[in-house]
Amino acid sequence: MQHFEDNFMFILPIRSTRNLITAYVRLFHGSKRGSAYVALDTGATSTLLTPSLVQQLELEPTTAPYQIASATGVEMVRGYRLGCMQLGEEKLENLEITAMPLPGQLQLDGLIGLNFLSHFIVTFDFQIMQVRMERIIA
Repeated sequence: MQHFEDNFMFILPIRSTRNLITAYVRLFHGSKRGSAYVALDTGATSTLLTPSLVQQLELEPTTAPYQIASATGVEMVRGYRLGCMQLGEEKLENLEITAMPLPGQLQLDGLIGLNFLSHFIVTFDFQIMQVRMERIIA
């Protein structure tokens, strides 16, 4: 049975640019630290980071190369495990991510996919331009 942590919710302002809902995340892996400008993508199964960011964080691959279908076509990608990703006040540790190039015109470092978002009740409130996220405790 799932329940929600009492009174734990955090709110992110909606930064809607280029028809995307974007946010900044903090990334931690061993002694490496970074930040990334990402879009929240409810259509993405996996959280994605660009290959250059994966290289900067010195992540080691956890999968052999495989194909993934994206909005821009079929790509060969690899899976990685990130020590920690922080969005707002919430951190998820040992997050599986996929390294994949994103179209340059998006000007993004990654996408937050369902493997991150599924840990929350996520409410997009466009009236007041906020995303409310409440942690689900299994």
